[in-house]
Amino acid sequence: MLSDVHPEIHKGLEHGAFEARAYFEEKDAPVERSLQSMLVRYHAKLHLQEKFPQVVFDNLSLCGISLLCRNLEWRSGNISARLRLWKTTDKELPPPGDSKQKKIYYTQPQPELPFPNEATTVENKSELHFAVLWNLNSKGVLQPMWLVCPKGFNPKTGEIKVWWDVEIPDPALATTGAKHIGRRTDLEIRRKAEEAIGEE
Repeated sequence: MLSDVHPEIHKGLEHGAFEARAYFEEKDAPVERSLQSMLVRYHAKLHLQEKFPQVVFDNLSLCGISLLCRNLEWRSGNISARLRLWKTTDKELPPPGDSKQKKIYYTQPQPELPFPNEATTVENKSELHFAVLWNLNSKGVLQPMWLVCPKGFNPKTGEIKVWWDVEIPDPALATTGAKHIGRRTDLEIRRKAEEAIGEE
């Protein structure tokens, strides 16, 4: 479903990280982390808008990235998927704080995914929500990225539940020979165990 999208997100953030490093090196200035993150997002968004002119991008402050991909082929039909990109220090979804929109974004029924040897009842949803989590190391180099499928948010405890998370592979490895990836396919997704996501 997202096999054509997540490689370009990786490339866009990689390009953004390069441009951010170049900016501070050219200025011979100390790295300001907030500006660094905004530069990464700005250049990543430009890359994605060029690669996917048909995709709808939301206008967010500080060059935030939110995109809606429509008519994605999935099984015997089409589906829409919205992706939000967030910088985090780990692969955990950032706390929503007072953001009602983020709390709503974190809540969705089980997506229709091919869990092996398991019969599932699926609630139809016209738009699935995903999050791409990224971060930089101390030298401004992009770290491993994660694709996360939110499940729900508990307003009483602040607990965030997810259906699954999976690392997004570096598409550059497909051309460097470091590791053969071959034809683009969907990421290998496995639902988290129920005890890992808490009680309903």
